[in-house]
Amino acid sequence: MRAVAQVLGAKEDPETPLIASLQRVLQAQEVLLICDNCEHLVVGSAAATDALLKASPGVKIIATSRQALNNGAEAVWRVPPMSVPDPQEAPAPDRLLQYEAVELFLERARSKRHDFTLDASNAAVIAEICRKLDGIPLAIELAAARIRVLSVDQINARLDRRLHLLTTGSQTADARQQTLRGLVDWSYNLLSADEQDLLCSASVFVGGFTLDAAEFVRYKGERHPFETLELLAQLVDKSLVIMEEQNGEARYRMLETIRQYAWEQLGGSGNETETRNRHLEWYLQLAEKAESMITGSGQEQWLERLDAKHDNFIAALAWSRTESVEPEKGLRLVSALEWYWIMRGLISEGREQVRATIARIGESEQPVVRARALNAAGRLAWFHGDSTAAQSYFAQALPILREQADRDNISFTLIGLGNVARDARNYTAAERYFKEAVDRSREAGSDRQSAMALFGLGYVHLDRGDRPAALELFTESLRLARLVNDKFGTASTLFAVSYVALLNGDTGTAEPLIEESMALYHLLGMKIGIAECLIALAQIAALGENPERAATLLGAAEGVLQRDGLSMSRVHRID
Repeated sequence: MRAVAQVLGAKEDPETPLIASLQRVLQAQEVLLICDNCEHLVVGSAAATDALLKASPGVKIIATSRQALNNGAEAVWRVPPMSVPDPQEAPAPDRLLQYEAVELFLERARSKRHDFTLDASNAAVIAEICRKLDGIPLAIELAAARIRVLSVDQINARLDRRLHLLTTGSQTADARQQTLRGLVDWSYNLLSADEQDLLCSASVFVGGFTLDAAEFVRYKGERHPFETLELLAQLVDKSLVIMEEQNGEARYRMLETIRQYAWEQLGGSGNETETRNRHLEWYLQLAEKAESMITGSGQEQWLERLDAKHDNFIAALAWSRTESVEPEKGLRLVSALEWYWIMRGLISEGREQVRATIARIGESEQPVVRARALNAAGRLAWFHGDSTAAQSYFAQALPILREQADRDNISFTLIGLGNVARDARNYTAAERYFKEAVDRSREAGSDRQSAMALFGLGYVHLDRGDRPAALELFTESLRLARLVNDKFGTASTLFAVSYVALLNGDTGTAEPLIEESMALYHLLGMKIGIAECLIALAQIAALGENPERAATLLGAAEGVLQRDGLSMSRVHRID
């Protein structure tokens, strides 16, 4: 306040409070006051600005602060980070120049190396640097300064330790603006102990989190909803956490720079192991709840929910493979995520996660848990076109499940073995596996498993040339899939029925069935199913002497499969 008084010429008087002197000076003036860095004196700044605004209608104040002052006249405008390139956009050099972060990076880089240019060879890396640094101006300036001694590729590769890399700023700037760590230190040190604790525990989340998740990780399931909400609101107010609404749900995230800093603080607190264990437990519970939902009536909604939590699942799985975790938790998590990976076309990712988890665990004390993970590995391998690996995994799982008399999971293993036998054209073995799977599914009372077993048996009959028998089995499979509202099973079986029609030359019957199947696959985001339908529609176009449409559809199908690392061997084609 004394600084404001000095600038405005208000004299201190022992008999008169300084604020009253300021009010007298400002009473008839039109003045714009700019008060910078109010966050370190929030209460005093709020009281002073409120009094000054009441002194005269001609007074306007711009106050910069990491935290809103919350006085009655305040209108809050949050300064966003600089604009950064969209990761889905092709990084053409001329287009990158429209982004503020890229423009600043180039300006600062050229001040250190006059010959530095943006071109096709470095455009993608510069775009990635700006995205990784969240468009934070100081971070971008410090990264660009490193161009004196590092290439852009080397800078980018070291940004996972950005707080150590970005340390040399202007010597004339405030200490907190000379290093990225200094900037974050300033904000962190202004937090209360409880706010620091929540920020650090929330750093375990990757790609965002919900209020319930933050509460569980901090309190281990004990209910403190209002305390967590209040602390989270304070972190949002102080610009350390960002709130975004997705599908009617509030989600929170930190800029990656803030998260890395908080993660370092968590590592030094002695609470990292317990916090990561709680994080794993939360996402394990969520995945196991979602497992039954994504194969029933709530498929689309639950798949979208899992999409939002994808990065957290991967982080939880990485932790599950450490010595700090009970081995079975990782096996349970990969088993619960199996159908999510399949439906979303994340086959390569799923295979790698399951393979790494099984390899780390070895022999489990809970054999059924291990067998379920082996089943997941087998199905993912089969969808990837690797029947040899699929056979191995299913063959390991079956004796375990038979010994444990686990009817629910035996049928899944038998269906997997039936698919592998069919790939090898061993139709006798395939029929035996699928028939036993039908029996086991009916004993267990599972209409979904029965539908899957009948579906596989139908293809065995179709491969043998018995189209009427195949159609009858597909029709019953479709009825059961619709009964349990399994959109994935419904889409698959609709295509199977259309496949019979196509073999019979009945494109009029086949085409609407394929369109209905593809619409369901689109709802689920299942790329391999979409590709299958596109190929079938291309074949119909070719039969209708429309080669241009056929080529377009085939190109689209191949693009879907190549982008997601899927195998054409899993796609039915009409010869």
